[in-house]
Amino acid sequence: MKRALLLAIIILTGVVAPGCKKSGENATGTTPTNMEFNYMFDKKEVFIADARADLTELDQRINELSEKVTTASAAVKAAAQPRIDDLRKQRVALGKKVETLKTAKEGDWNGLKTDYQKAESQMKLSLHDAWKWVQDNAGL
Repeated sequence: MKRALLLAIIILTGVVAPGCKKSGENATGTTPTNMEFNYMFDKKEVFIADARADLTELDQRINELSEKVTTASAAVKAAAQPRIDDLRKQRVALGKKVETLKTAKEGDWNGLKTDYQKAESQMKLSLHDAWKWVQDNAGL
């Protein structure tokens, strides 16, 4: 019986692990994120914890971008600031979506979760584009 249970755990770990985020991945990478795993309602707390971790990572990447811009020319700083401000607004909106997820009922879960995932994907794309723009225009 113990062997069957152990075997089942090993098999499930092999199925679930590919959807888990590996530490060290950045917000602009093409590797899978926590949000690509299909969290069911019974895993709501795990999803929210993973979403918060992703938000923290996004905050770090936005702050890094903002710091990079400080070494650029005045023209690049001025042009980059609206992009950074937009990223910060998107990040606040994602935070609000996580708060909504905390109180989600089972019937609303999949729609709210999908809405969050789409918004997060869009934000990551915007962050990637902003980084690329800064690198291209600031010579960093």
